[in-house]
Amino acid sequence: MTVEQEAFLEALYRENFPRLLGYATAALENKSLAMDVVQDTFHTAVAKINILMAHRNPNGWLMATLKHKIRDQIRAYHRYTARFVPFEEFEPYIAAPDTPAEILKESIP
Repeated sequence: MTVEQEAFLEALYRENFPRLLGYATAALENKSLAMDVVQDTFHTAVAKINILMAHRNPNGWLMATLKHKIRDQIRAYHRYTARFVPFEEFEPYIAAPDTPAEILKESIP
């Protein structure tokens, strides 16, 4: 990375970090997770520095990138939570001591 690129990123970071963190915190309702998403946004900015420097609105590019990362985080959370059944909805099958084995095998999903 060149000195010019580093200076450009540092200026963007100083200018945008508080605003991006505030937006992500409000969207995710978790400051720690918001900090991770903002950090990931700047990681993407470093990886795509040439595109970012040529962009007509670098601040808008960062915000759009952050919004995509927030959306991805929310989707990942919903995928994760969809795998579990809430305890209130869980109704275990409890067999009586004299239930035949054939009936027990049929009741297992």
